[in-house]
Amino acid sequence: MSSSLRLVFLRHGACEGGNILRGVTDVPLSAEGEMQMQRRADGLLSRYGYPSRVITSPRIRCRQFACARAAEFGLSAEVLEGFAEMNYGIWDGKTFDEIYQTDGEAFDAFYRDPWSNPPLAGETMEAFESRVKEAFEQVCDQAFSASNLSPGSEPVWVVCHAGVMLVLMAHIMGLQQQAGIFNGMALPYAAAMEVTVIRHDHKYWPRLHWPG
Repeated sequence: MSSSLRLVFLRHGACEGGNILRGVTDVPLSAEGEMQMQRRADGLLSRYGYPSRVITSPRIRCRQFACARAAEFGLSAEVLEGFAEMNYGIWDGKTFDEIYQTDGEAFDAFYRDPWSNPPLAGETMEAFESRVKEAFEQVCDQAFSASNLSPGSEPVWVVCHAGVMLVLMAHIMGLQQQAGIFNGMALPYAAAMEVTVIRHDHKYWPRLHWPG
């Protein structure tokens, strides 16, 4: 009997700080964002039951909520740096109006092709993708090494960011270095996606699902 892993990735809710580019900039959820996350979490509990683990980005917009909900389940949220949002360098924390006033052409070039046009003093797409995929494989390694993993076992929640989820979507669908998945797809606040992973022949075979 093969074993499988269910991961539920959950984007953070709306944040304080206004219409800014949030990468490493650490801002908390707004009151609206808190409600968005509570509603989504309640829906996930109804669909999947309690999680077996709660993993979170180190950013407070993810970590604060993850720690509070994990405590309700009798768990401790596990902080994993690899699931942090991309570092946008000199643009990080600025409003989009501010960015376009000084670096509009460079910012447009980044969104057209982020692999060839990284943000100044920021993170390259190659580095971002690499650490996200490494974190994903780390979680899989830990889960499949657990003696109690069985088909239909409780899901692992990962509270993270839109960029992290898009990288994983591209990885699963074989769309690496396809800019359209980043500039042509919007993930709403508190969006959730399910990834089921089967291990076969010492390899991981993930599949993407959207919770109902």
